[in-house]
Amino acid sequence: MLVIHWSAVKNTKNILKNGIKKSKNGLYCFPLTGNKKLDHWWVTAFNQHGYRKHRNQYNGFIFRVEKGDLPACFGHAYGYTKNDTFEMEITKLKELELRYHKRIFHKIGESLVKMNYNESKEYKKILEIVEKLKTTRILYNSDLLKYPFLNYILKVEFAGNTYPLFQLPFFKTSKKAIHYSFGTGYKFNVDPTILLDFSFSNWLESKSIYEYDDLIDLFIKAVETDINENYNNKEENLKLLNDSFQDWQIILSRSISPNRIIKIVSARDEFGKIIHKNKKMKSTIDKSQE
Repeated sequence: MLVIHWSAVKNTKNILKNGIKKSKNGLYCFPLTGNKKLDHWWVTAFNQHGYRKHRNQYNGFIFRVEKGDLPACFGHAYGYTKNDTFEMEITKLKELELRYHKRIFHKIGESLVKMNYNESKEYKKILEIVEKLKTTRILYNSDLLKYPFLNYILKVEFAGNTYPLFQLPFFKTSKKAIHYSFGTGYKFNVDPTILLDFSFSNWLESKSIYEYDDLIDLFIKAVETDINENYNNKEENLKLLNDSFQDWQIILSRSISPNRIIKIVSARDEFGKIIHKNKKMKSTIDKSQE
């Protein structure tokens, strides 16, 4: 997997000599997508939304992730800053690539589901269950097992507060059949946005990245269908890609030696000095491989 690390232009000479040094928590980089706007996202964030000390001119250093760079993290910027404490849980390159690919499928599928979910058979069946729940005040475990989306999209109002179903700790279980009883003070409604907000975070917190639930399967199937039907809609696909990886990042365990830097790119459109450095670097690499 190719990645890009952004650093201030003033650090370029030192990086070419000594490599990219990791911080206390690791070396921060971004998966190279080939979409210029997306690959430059962090530069834009630093200069438009970041602290004043981050506002600078940047160069991007492209290199390939190797097995020795692991363990690693792949996640949202929130909770994975240089000041946070976290574990490097990814130990295989294939595992890192799988997380990357699943992230794309999830976000594209999530966007498609957001547009089409209200028309799905699952959603209509859930509406029937909710209407019955308003009368009987009972939710059967069999419905939860068959339609796990209920845990996310069922909005329960009680005592002036609103909760998704899975956050309620006070269910009652019957001895004759597994079901959950609610008093008359509860109000029920369906909120698809809750489904979309919590699904992926729950998947990331699962014991294994291979144990994604029916919710993610739903997203992936939606993507497969859409790719078959609308493969040529490149503008929409790029938008979904942007939505997938904004403020996401990879954190590696070790520094990168200068000989591993494949290419330098500028954050701006002026490429004169950068092109010259790339040609010089390519020449050096070619000679070393002879």
